[in-house]
Amino acid sequence: MSLRLLKIALATLLILSVSGTVTTVAFAQEDALPEQVVKDLYYGETLYHFYQEDYFDALSKLLILEVKNPNSKQGKDPVILLGGLYLAYGLYNRAFDIFTALINEELPKPVKDRAWFYLGKLYYLKGYHENAEKALLSIGDTLPDHRNDERLNILANIYIKNKRYDDAIQLLSGFSSDSVWEHYARYNLGVALIKIQKNESGIEQLKEVADLDPENLETRALRDKANLAVGFAYLRKNNAENAINYLENVRLSGPLSNKALLGIGWAHAAQNEHKRALIPWLELKSRSRHDIAVQESLLAIPFTFEQLNADQNALEFYQFAVKQYEKEIQSLKTVMTDVDAGEFIRALQETYAKNSKRKSLVTTPPKSHITPYIETLLSKNEFQQAYLNYRDLIHLQNILNNWTIQFPAYELMLAERKKRYQDKFPEISNDERLKLTVKYKHSRDKFAIAINEIESDEDPRGLATENEIKMLERISNIKSQFRINKTDDLVKQKQQLHIINGLLFWQLSRNYVPRLWQAKSDLYKLDKALLGADEAQASLEDVIKHAPSRFVGFNEKIDANKQRVKLLNGKLTKLIHEQARYLVALSLRELNNRQRILQTYHSRARFSLARIYDKLATGKKASGEKN
Repeated sequence: MSLRLLKIALATLLILSVSGTVTTVAFAQEDALPEQVVKDLYYGETLYHFYQEDYFDALSKLLILEVKNPNSKQGKDPVILLGGLYLAYGLYNRAFDIFTALINEELPKPVKDRAWFYLGKLYYLKGYHENAEKALLSIGDTLPDHRNDERLNILANIYIKNKRYDDAIQLLSGFSSDSVWEHYARYNLGVALIKIQKNESGIEQLKEVADLDPENLETRALRDKANLAVGFAYLRKNNAENAINYLENVRLSGPLSNKALLGIGWAHAAQNEHKRALIPWLELKSRSRHDIAVQESLLAIPFTFEQLNADQNALEFYQFAVKQYEKEIQSLKTVMTDVDAGEFIRALQETYAKNSKRKSLVTTPPKSHITPYIETLLSKNEFQQAYLNYRDLIHLQNILNNWTIQFPAYELMLAERKKRYQDKFPEISNDERLKLTVKYKHSRDKFAIAINEIESDEDPRGLATENEIKMLERISNIKSQFRINKTDDLVKQKQQLHIINGLLFWQLSRNYVPRLWQAKSDLYKLDKALLGADEAQASLEDVIKHAPSRFVGFNEKIDANKQRVKLLNGKLTKLIHEQARYLVALSLRELNNRQRILQTYHSRARFSLARIYDKLATGKKASGEKN
């Protein structure tokens, strides 16, 4: 399955399953998704990687979140996303366990419906169609329209596979308006009905798709496929006129244009309009020689000239066809040798290296001389899934290689920490500053006693500044001198001293309350600082005591993980090689089929060429006898 489609499904599922503080995560799709709810920052980081299509990193973050914070504020969102990623990576059993557990829990109906949806999808992918049908029919009406349309499409495919065509037809009425899933369902149903000889019913279904308005590239491509299918269905019914009408609706520049041109030619030929049949076939002759439709036209052109009694023209085109087939067969042999030698795998690896989006499909064909021969294979789901698995394995190996590179750094970090401890331990353990806290606590106690006495006596002089203390001492000295010298000449000076003393005491009294508050505040800060010092000292003593034991086991863990990574790398190398051989096998199978077709065309061309030679020779001989 495409992880891009999975991403849309999961985003919608997560959005509608929770409520709370809203953070918008924009998602560039044709139908704008609602706002995504994010309550857990670590989960938000996971979503970032998810929306960047870094699915491995998203999966890793989810597994870490599961261990660190199993009771996340995000509710069931991480669980649902984890199940969806397991599903995308093909880990069906793990995804099955997750969605089954969700269904068995007491959860809101929207969450359960989405769990049923993914469980049904799981069953469908594993081929358990009966279980898939039951799961998909257990869903209520809470799915968004585009997801419900996908559900109906899966059900329709199940009915088609089981030849329950009436059920599939009845299901088509349940799709929302202009749903692309309905168009896919109708197309599949139409093709299936034609295969079992129910041509009229099949054509009617295909006509619905063939008449679509080409709103985007997807609907244009589907419309082309439907027109082509209807056209060839009419050809098989010998209804050439209707066949032409539908085949001409296929885009001339699209990937199906060659088949459409070939069919138009056969339709005209069926009506004995041989000159008109030559027009699309001669156009095909000028197109890529690697296309099978082009190769078939090389036989159709001389055959048509034969019907027009233009035997000389037929001879020339048969000769041209034989040379082209021989050239193409020889090219195919070279291509098959190169594919078997790993040339195509090298081209795929280069394409992967240039593409930053690891999980994207092969939208840009690999740059290789092999690519034109297997373009049909590149568009098949079987190849795309094999290619995605191959890219996943390479990505995982790159991660393991990065981890391997990091092990020396971990070893260096551990060694440096041990060395730093050994260097610092003597210095720290003998540091005299560790003994200062006792001294500071003693000073603090004396300071606290002094503050309490000042507050108890309400003595403002206890909080005097240094200048004020000097002033008080000077006034006291002068008073002592006055007591010694009792002459009447100093009466005025005594009065002035009395005034100064009063002013100073008034100033001390006025500043007493704010100074007392400041002293208490300083005492509080000192207590807090001493408490911090005690905690730091206790922590330091704990480190000194237990640090050696904290280094124990890390070397063993590093060595064990090195061996584990080495073992996994070996397994990955083997799997990558096997997957590469599988891709090669798919390519060779496609090339062998092409080779068989070309050899058949070549044999027919040579037989026809011999027949023309014989016909021309017989005609000349008959003409000579008359003379």
